[in-house]
Amino acid sequence: MVKFTNENAAKEGVKVEAQAGFVEKPPWSEPFSLVLNSGVVSFAPDAERYLASLDALVAKGGRLAIGDLNPLSRGMAKRRAESRCFPSAS
Repeated sequence: MVKFTNENAAKEGVKVEAQAGFVEKPPWSEPFSLVLNSGVVSFAPDAERYLASLDALVAKGGRLAIGDLNPLSRGMAKRRAESRCFPSAS
């Protein structure tokens, strides 16, 4: 996703700093004015800790956007059946 973000930003002439890391132990020292999180919360072993860590990455007055998958949906059941990358729903 970082690669695609950087490529798309370059095509549009937009300056971004996209990086990958673990939210529970982020490689960044300063919070951000905008944090986008997509399709990750449902895979966190401890969702409460994950969300608290994510919240800490947002600067005061900043914005946090979360989009996630429903791990109990038919689409996820199909993905789990077809791929070993997806954990079983409990």
